[in-house]
Amino acid sequence: AYGIAGVVVDGTDVQATYAVTAEAIGRARRGDGATLIEAKVVRLTAHSSDDDERLYRSAESIAAAKQKDPVVRLQRELLEQSVLTDALDRAIQARMSAMVDEATEYAEAAPYPEVSTAFEYVYAKRET
Repeated sequence: AYGIAGVVVDGTDVQATYAVTAEAIGRARRGDGATLIEAKVVRLTAHSSDDDERLYRSAESIAAAKQKDPVVRLQRELLEQSVLTDALDRAIQARMSAMVDEATEYAEAAPYPEVSTAFEYVYAKRET
């Protein structure tokens, strides 16, 4: 609609998603407009820690979705192509776990924001 290009891609295929995204970036940089990318991906976990997805999703559908986990899929492809080794994979995972732990500690130690800032960066400010 409105002359905006649209592309549908298997969002679990990292290489296909990269190709579509690179094409959209090129299109935008050439001045040919925006691209709406619909990356088809099934949610792998519950909505929140209070959500029991087993109430509305079968065990089979959850298992099937996890088989198409884009991170695991890319890991498997890179290992099969010998681009990634087991040692490098372990090192990357250790580094990522450390980064997540550090970010979690930082966030949990941060003070709560002032209530007066609740709407900052939510609405555009009007010029008067």
